[in-house]
Amino acid sequence: MKKFIYPNRWEVSPIDEDVIPEPLLMEILGSKKKILFCEGDKSNSLDSKIYEIIFSWYTVIPVHSCKDVIAYTRAYNKIPNKLSEAYGIVDSDFRVKEQVDKLEEENIFTTDVAEIENLFLDKTFIQSFARDKDEKININNIKTEIIQQLTKDIEIQSSLFVSSKINFYFSEANMSKGKTKDEIEKNLQDFNSAVDINNWYCERKSYLQELIKKADYNTIIKVYNNKGLQVFVEKIFGYSKGQYRKKALDFLSKSQNAQGIIRKFFPKLL
Repeated sequence: MKKFIYPNRWEVSPIDEDVIPEPLLMEILGSKKKILFCEGDKSNSLDSKIYEIIFSWYTVIPVHSCKDVIAYTRAYNKIPNKLSEAYGIVDSDFRVKEQVDKLEEENIFTTDVAEIENLFLDKTFIQSFARDKDEKININNIKTEIIQQLTKDIEIQSSLFVSSKINFYFSEANMSKGKTKDEIEKNLQDFNSAVDINNWYCERKSYLQELIKKADYNTIIKVYNNKGLQVFVEKIFGYSKGQYRKKALDFLSKSQNAQGIIRKFFPKLL
């Protein structure tokens, strides 16, 4: 409903049925703030808790998976006469540059870290957190532990990257049409030959090995998909499992400096 004049003059605009559930659509349609769809759920979403702090000028809506974020952002922005624009944000999750660029064209952005949890692994953030808690730590101990863990995980990390790249290729590429059976078979062979599993795997493994050799911690937390790495920070601080995440979130909510540290991992367009 766009306008109502008593007693019975109405100005309405139909909304096409789409992928956004009706209750959620009714909740956000009147928002004058920009909409930010993110991964997670309302009850226990680290993503939304972080974004509500560092992007307070958005109405942050957690919508389960990255696929939902993408679908809802696209659907909302197609609605006519809405009051605001929708944006989406997803973990980088092995996405190749072509995929990231394509998503950005539709207001869907990726974090500059592989997992949202990795934001709290930033060296400057950890050091700032330690000062706030009046704790003395050796950041190199954390770096060493995480790099050693990546060394153990290098095969699975390389394999997951290749799997993601294959999925992206098959979702975006189209096989050329054939006018004969032989032509179809040839086109299929050409289509499949573009998937070079061995080369992609070796390239990714070599890339990770180089990061390990250089001890490039800053890049490692950007590409290492492992939600459990905070355990190494908890070990240094003597915290129980899950305690650092809770304390780091609380610190982020009250520290403007910490918020600035975390925002650097996100596109300036947000």
